[in-house]
Amino acid sequence: MMTKTVIFSFFSLALIQLSSAVEPLPISKNYWKSDAFLKSFNGSYRVNAKVEPYLETKERELLVSIQALMAKGDRKGALKKLQASKLAKSSASVMFNIGNVAFELGDLELSKTSYLAAIKKFPNYLRAHQNLAVVYLRDEKKGLNDAYKHLLEAVKLGGANASLLGMLGNCHLQKENYGAAMLAFKNAQLTEPETLEWKVGEAECHRAIGDFEAALRIFKNITLTQKYEPQYEFILADLYERLERYEDAITVYELLRRKGSLDAEGKARLGKLQLMEGSRSLGADLLREILKEGELKEAGTIFDLLEYTILLDDIPLAEELYKLLDIKDFKKDEYGFKFMGAWIGLKSDRKDEAAKVMEQVIAKNPLDGQALYLLAQYEEDRGAKDKALLLYAQAVKGSGGNKFTAMRAQARLLVDMKRYKEALKILSIFKRVDGYQETLEYIKAVEALYEASK
Repeated sequence: MMTKTVIFSFFSLALIQLSSAVEPLPISKNYWKSDAFLKSFNGSYRVNAKVEPYLETKERELLVSIQALMAKGDRKGALKKLQASKLAKSSASVMFNIGNVAFELGDLELSKTSYLAAIKKFPNYLRAHQNLAVVYLRDEKKGLNDAYKHLLEAVKLGGANASLLGMLGNCHLQKENYGAAMLAFKNAQLTEPETLEWKVGEAECHRAIGDFEAALRIFKNITLTQKYEPQYEFILADLYERLERYEDAITVYELLRRKGSLDAEGKARLGKLQLMEGSRSLGADLLREILKEGELKEAGTIFDLLEYTILLDDIPLAEELYKLLDIKDFKKDEYGFKFMGAWIGLKSDRKDEAAKVMEQVIAKNPLDGQALYLLAQYEEDRGAKDKALLLYAQAVKGSGGNKFTAMRAQARLLVDMKRYKEALKILSIFKRVDGYQETLEYIKAVEALYEASK
């Protein structure tokens, strides 16, 4: 069944419903190829006696020979020599270096098992913890918690390089620990101020906590100084929307569209913006295009688009767009398709026909509060007040989040019918969730009417 937005009889129209939980960007694949990461990773071939095992003579001789092979680019030869050594089963340093070389060759499973073996042999192996976290983060969805655990251990052991802090910041961000994430990303930028991922991470923290101005400043600088990246432009447009800078948002969306980077849902978003804040003609053309070409596949997105045109009271456009749809494409949501058609019809000059369809919709789902509310409005408009009251009462008990909207309409109609006592009983309940001055003044006015009618 379709999900429908609550209808308010006293609309405060929001331009576009924006997701309250925005998915933060992961560390980009480009970072793992960047000079900053490679410098940090390759540094792990060096020895740091404070937080790693002491090298015996045989271990040192083996690793020196491995460095020579690595310098020639013979990674496969280096790995083969490391694995062939008897030390591969007893030396934490050799296990660690097997993990390093395996990682560079793309064998993440061998790399992981080797780092784990090194840590088991020497638990305080700082760089083994950090490099193991890198392996886990290559599969962020599954490896986030494991990466987080080893990054924290590396920090406890004294690790503080930018790569470590940036990756830890990313883990905190994914876990919604925004304060800790912000601090980690800022500290990472102290030694790697040009690393894009840490700037993006900081901006994502601002975006997640609702500081859109701060996020905008960072992303705007990124889009001006970096090569064109659609994902950053799209976030920039989203931030402009949230700050109600709609003309700027339209400009960015148009750039994305011209470069072929805007998908169907993005085009629908641009079309809505154009309808509301830009050019009605351009917005309508764009919405016609994506529906005519069948670019939108999700029924919910299509219904949302139609609903938006209804809320803008652009019924001719809503009817035109609806006619571009084919019920055959909505086999899984035929109910929603018929509901939208009936809703549009109730707003047009074919109300009587649409009311019959809405009655059929309600017959399939008698608890659809939104459908009941719309049909109640129709009955009230045509003078069938008692029938409208009954439908409003049913809408109050129905599903879909229309309870208090229907309750308000029910009370207003009772006042119109001079049934003040009944209206006040409903308004006393409504006042508990809507204590706005306008509502309180309305209740006082109804109380005065009731007293005068005695």
